Amino acid sequence: MHAWLSSVILFVAALTAAETVTPETVVATVNGRKLTAGDVDRILLGAPPALGENLRRNRKLFVDNYALVSTLAEAAEKDGLAERSPYREQLDWMRRQVLMQAAIDDRYRQFRAAGGDAEAEVRLREWLNRINEDASVTVENEQALIELEKAAEGEVVAVVRQRKVTAGELRTLLRGASPQIQENLRANPKQFLVELARMNALVEYAEREKLPEKSPYREQLDWVRSDLLSQAILNDFNLRNPATAEEERQYYETHRDDFIEARVKVIYLSFAADPKARSSDGRKYRREEEALAEIESLRKQILEGADFVALARKHSEDAASRAKDGDLGVIRRKDQVPDRIKEAIFSLKPGQVSEVVRQPNGFYLFRVEEIRRRTLDEVRDEVNREVQSAKFQNWFDGIRKSVAVTYESEEYFRRPESTPAPGN
Repeated sequence: MHAWLSSVILFVAALTAAETVTPETVVATVNGRKLTAGDVDRILLGAPPALGENLRRNRKLFVDNYALVSTLAEAAEKDGLAERSPYREQLDWMRRQVLMQAAIDDRYRQFRAAGGDAEAEVRLREWLNRINEDASVTVENEQALIELEKAAEGEVVAVVRQRKVTAGELRTLLRGASPQIQENLRANPKQFLVELARMNALVEYAEREKLPEKSPYREQLDWVRSDLLSQAILNDFNLRNPATAEEERQYYETHRDDFIEARVKVIYLSFAADPKARSSDGRKYRREEEALAEIESLRKQILEGADFVALARKHSEDAASRAKDGDLGVIRRKDQVPDRIKEAIFSLKPGQVSEVVRQPNGFYLFRVEEIRRRTLDEVRDEVNREVQSAKFQNWFDGIRKSVAVTYESEEYFRRPESTPAPGN
């Protein structure tokens, strides 16, 4: 059989397989729930455009992530996080932002259908200008607005579109807003309230037109709600499961060596593989064998009774430690320093000098001045973080293991990213 004929047959077979996937085809099962091709495509409608494009390129990965996020969001709903501050306010604020944009998109589509792109741009601008003109705002108490947290709950701070707004109402609303938006209020209260009035008008339009019930806005609202609640239950875990004093004590006793620290002095000599290399001040670097011979000579002198500090002042090329009589500071077992250096330091007793330690940039000699184990009280914050991290990881691993995903249609997940299920 000719190679080209084989390719045609394979192409036709693949095309036929792809055509068997319809919006009603079950493509995956997530925690017992059947997901059709149409379901996956509708869920993807809610993703931000750039993210949605990336997710479509790997739909299996998307389904895995969707399963995890859905499981977390459902747990958050059961725990009542959607009704608790600040998550309640964050959900409300994000809903407002989605519906504000939905109103603008919906009006633009209407204008475009009636008169094309150019006319749609003009008419949309006119429509938004009318909304801006109707966004009447009167500041009743500018100082209370600027110092909102100090204002009395029932203090009327402004009138927005003929409606009185109290400090308490505004505080509640702002709990859901980003720090930047809150800063905008303090910087320019009047402008913030104008923008709030505009947002309220657009949200009211979206509600009147029932946009929350229509695609893609329904999917966008579902997306931001699930995303926020999944993050909420992750953020809320430590508040609901604080580390106990007994857990901190047990962790400390189990990881005692992690809290050993050494106060160290150092002598450092550099070398360069390139014989022509020079330092920033024009000094020629030693070759490796020259640096090794010199630092071994210094170690021999120290072992024979020479003053480590005096030799560090005279020979060490680490300027920071040399200025402090060779004092390198405190090294801890968990510090991010090369293992060979830590092994050399923590094999010593106070007063002892290490063997020569080679590193890519030079040779080191270390003298340990003191070794001690920090007490639990000294490291309690660090221990608390470690205990919390371990508890969180155990809980999160349990959540991940509880998520069950089965792929029912390999044809669907092999389809090109740009090919939607027929009928969508």
